[in-house]
Amino acid sequence: MKLKRKICAHGFYKDKLMRMTYSFRDQTIKSINKWKALAAKSDGVATFDLVEQVSAVFSRIIIEICFGEDLEGTLLPIERSDGSVRHLSIAASLRVTL
Repeated sequence: MKLKRKICAHGFYKDKLMRMTYSFRDQTIKSINKWKALAAKSDGVATFDLVEQVSAVFSRIIIEICFGEDLEGTLLPIERSDGSVRHLSIAASLRVTL
């Protein structure tokens, strides 16, 4: 048990946890602003899949914490079983893959 705690401890020191908290906050604010902009474009009412949107927020938070960057605009080519290719964000490609 001590060894496991020692191995994991470096990922949870105070400064690291503070940076994680800032990532949570920044990504959440960014998403809320995006949703507000969608609503503003359509006379104050916007329709979207909330589960998909919240999942995307969580994915972006995890990617930012793991890689230290906001990779939202980065698209990856994903090949479908029929040979066609679609381009997805890193967060979306992780959701599809995993």
